[in-house]
Amino acid sequence: MEENKTQSGIGHGNPPIETRFRKGQSGNPAGRPKGSFGIKSAMRKALLANGRSGQTVVAELFGDLIEAARAGDRKVAAQVIALAMKLDPDEPPQAADVDGENE
Repeated sequence: MEENKTQSGIGHGNPPIETRFRKGQSGNPAGRPKGSFGIKSAMRKALLANGRSGQTVVAELFGDLIEAARAGDRKVAAQVIALAMKLDPDEPPQAADVDGENE
């Protein structure tokens, strides 16, 4: 009868008592390897790596965006302004014509 009590209710979400995790024991004792990293870390590492001109990739991307905005691409100019507002919402960007001519 004692064996019947331990084996009753075995199924999904209720494994046999003998195979359950012990109190205080992790389900993954080896854990994550020290050298591994996730997608966020990989993206951060790629963006902070040195690019063609020795700057970080992020700096080069921002430079390319600003150059496209200066060249007259109004969609990119709107994106640059939106990014500037996200980075520093307290200080609005200075009003300037995208073509480089001030009114």
